[in-house]
Amino acid sequence: MTRKNLYFVILISALVVIAAAFLLNIKAITGIVISLKGHINEWPIWASAVVCAFIFSRYKYYWPAITAAAFCTALVYHIYIHSSLAKLGLYTLCIRSLLFIAIVFAIDYLRLIFKR
Repeated sequence: MTRKNLYFVILISALVVIAAAFLLNIKAITGIVISLKGHINEWPIWASAVVCAFIFSRYKYYWPAITAAAFCTALVYHIYIHSSLAKLGLYTLCIRSLLFIAIVFAIDYLRLIFKR
């Protein structure tokens, strides 16, 4: 299976799970999706995700590096917004990191599609 096909299968699987969660009213998954929707306008997460996607593109351990960058970006963004770690919860940290990883995944998949 090529990398492009693997990314397509992952994308379709995620969309099917999300659609099934909304149809079957699975609160755990729908809550995560609604939280992601609430954090979608955070431009520092978007900017750092785009930069990291291109910086780590030739790195051997791409996804572990992206995951580490996602958690670091979520921590730095929270400190930037709230000026402390006092109000940081694990749930918010994971949601922002998941948003970062989803953006990087989309950029990487688009780069695979339009690669010549």
